[in-house]
Amino acid sequence: MSSIQSTAAWKQLNGALHSAVDRDQEIELLPVLKAIWPGLTRPRGMKVYDRAGCDLIEQEVDDYIKTVIQCKGFYASEGLEKSQIDQILKSISAFERSSFTCKEFVLVHNRDGRNRDARKVIQNALDRLIAAGKAQKVIQWDRTQCLKAIESRLREMLSERLKEQAAGYLAELDSLFETGADYVSSLPVRSGRLLLKRNAPPRVVHEGPSDEDAVNLVERLGKAKPHQWSLLVGLFGAGKTSCALHAAKERPHEVVYVPAANLEPRQGEQGTNVLMSRITEALHIFDDYDEDEKATFQRLSGPVLRGILSADETGMTLIIDALDENRTLHSPEEITRFASVLAELRCRVVLTTREEHFRATFGNYEHLFEELSWKGGGLRDIALHELRPWTNSQITELVANALARKSSSQSLRSLHAAVEAGATEGWPPDLLAHPFFLQMIIDLVAEGAGPSRNKAELLYQWSWTKLKRDLRAARATCVPVTDRDVYIGAMEELMMRVASEMVDRSDGGYRLREAIGSGRILEIASELFSTRCTDLAAAISVTLLSPVTIKYRGAVPVRFTHRAFQEFFLAKSLARSGNEIGRYPITVRSLASEIAGCEGTMI
Repeated sequence: MSSIQSTAAWKQLNGALHSAVDRDQEIELLPVLKAIWPGLTRPRGMKVYDRAGCDLIEQEVDDYIKTVIQCKGFYASEGLEKSQIDQILKSISAFERSSFTCKEFVLVHNRDGRNRDARKVIQNALDRLIAAGKAQKVIQWDRTQCLKAIESRLREMLSERLKEQAAGYLAELDSLFETGADYVSSLPVRSGRLLLKRNAPPRVVHEGPSDEDAVNLVERLGKAKPHQWSLLVGLFGAGKTSCALHAAKERPHEVVYVPAANLEPRQGEQGTNVLMSRITEALHIFDDYDEDEKATFQRLSGPVLRGILSADETGMTLIIDALDENRTLHSPEEITRFASVLAELRCRVVLTTREEHFRATFGNYEHLFEELSWKGGGLRDIALHELRPWTNSQITELVANALARKSSSQSLRSLHAAVEAGATEGWPPDLLAHPFFLQMIIDLVAEGAGPSRNKAELLYQWSWTKLKRDLRAARATCVPVTDRDVYIGAMEELMMRVASEMVDRSDGGYRLREAIGSGRILEIASELFSTRCTDLAAAISVTLLSPVTIKYRGAVPVRFTHRAFQEFFLAKSLARSGNEIGRYPITVRSLASEIAGCEGTMI
């Protein structure tokens, strides 16, 4: 791979710094240096700072200056000339004579570092600031050193924030359930390999003596060879996301986890660097910065992330979860183009998607990666893992884990004894064998609830129980709560309205949108309670909605914590309105039919 500094985004920044003179240098440097010093400001109109050579400053809470940056932009084709050195020394001397002190004094100029004698002279002047007690630390950067420092900090930020995001997704999944989102290590998996050979069609070969071996899939994914691709396929709620997140949890410094839903390149965009920038955007890595700074960091961090994932001996794994929820990946051609871009990386790649969507849209594995068999990119085969419905062994283990947490629950003890003996306690067998719904069943049983008849009734019973639990723990609500059931009913209405708006019309029907703006959430809450709601945390504290990131400033996209809840509340809205449902996703249509068959008790 070419140097990160040679990519378009970094060349553009390099060119801007190279040509910016005088005050323009401060303007160009301010947003990018905020990656290193987030509180950096330009004290315009304050001559006392200007006379002291303080072009950019970062202050602490008590107004003490933490960082001072002098920005020097000169016209020149080579290293620093004598007149330019004199200007730098004059500015350093101005700060030395001023009344200001700081922890860190940074001198940045926009020429290269070829004049080593000049560097020594400037460094001597900077060292005098320390000797005089004006600064505790001094730094001298030419343009190249400045760019490298920004790149290094972006690399650190990506590592830190990607880890935080993956941990946040897992914590959110765990917090959904009263008994916790336990993970069963040995899963029923049908494994195989998709063999790729140049000028030949791909071929699927299944492995092992059995088509459904119980394996530790997280461990298997973690031990994959460098540059190995794995495709994880399963029915809705079969545990794909849970498996992917636990793989990220076990190797937090080696895994980049990203939901696929927002990885949608804009019109005309293409290439690996663009996809990497879309990943940082999809994960909202920089949402706590202002819009202009955020856009800059996303653009610059794409090549940085690509560098991390393309290093010769990289131990990184890129997990892209739920391809089926990406609206642009709706055809074999788009999936193939997407995979071809990923093929330029050298890290392990794990892709997950729903089995029903995958088979309905693409037909077979061969067609999906048809182009990769001749395009190359170092791939020779792709590991296939099909998550199968749980057997009695996994069901019993998960119930046993919950019982260990709630050992006093007689209803859980009864369920454990029943499933251990192969019985169901009245719950539909297909729901018990479904990991996501089994977690809900365990929660309800622990509360003493009786069996649900179908998925819609289970979602209804569980969501009501969850909202009651959330209301007990809520730190803030939209209005004071005088009637619990009325308030929860209003929150259900809010989610129905939100779900009905998170829909886009397309040629093939209606597609679910990944998120909705927090401003619209507050508008709906204000309408429901006839009062102005301005606190997002209060508006969604008793819902199944969540901000897309833990770090944000101002407005933020909001999503349902699981696609199943979005589908359920959309289905409730459709069942109540009586609108035609034929063009909605099959999961929504199925839930709407089950809701309609319950004689209005859910709506």
